[in-house]
Amino acid sequence: MFTDKDQNFVKVELDTTLFLGRKHIGEEFFDLLLRYEGIYLPERWDTEDRARLRRSFDRSCLPEFIEEWTRADEWKTLFFTRKRPSPIELSVDIQRHEGAKFNEFSAYIHESHFKSTAQEKELLNFTIDMSLITGADYGLIAHRRQERRQSPVLTPAERLPGIYWA
Repeated sequence: MFTDKDQNFVKVELDTTLFLGRKHIGEEFFDLLLRYEGIYLPERWDTEDRARLRRSFDRSCLPEFIEEWTRADEWKTLFFTRKRPSPIELSVDIQRHEGAKFNEFSAYIHESHFKSTAQEKELLNFTIDMSLITGADYGLIAHRRQERRQSPVLTPAERLPGIYWA
């Protein structure tokens, strides 16, 4: 993940009470990443947060991806990364145990990507599509620097940075 010293990114977080470890949800998630291409299409993925993720992300990895997505681990996190044109990191937490309450999707997009309202709209559309797949109960989009202080609640109709909804 981006280090605490590098705070120049926009964070997307979607929390859901829906169990994400089902095959059809994994397939929809995979298809969404392919559909958005560009910055939201990861280059690599893995089941551990490493300096360099081991597995390439493309259509050919779908069977291996679904196998990991549906594996009956008590708690797993899948990590995705892209270095160019702007750094982005995605993760999905999937909990499968009696006390599990939330599963989570997170994205960290370097702020250098947001050069115009077109990229902001793309982020909003990506987040809406991801929230439909994950059945999000709660979500936020915030600039990393804003997240560290109390800020007013903003509606989805307001521009980045700092969109919040519940």
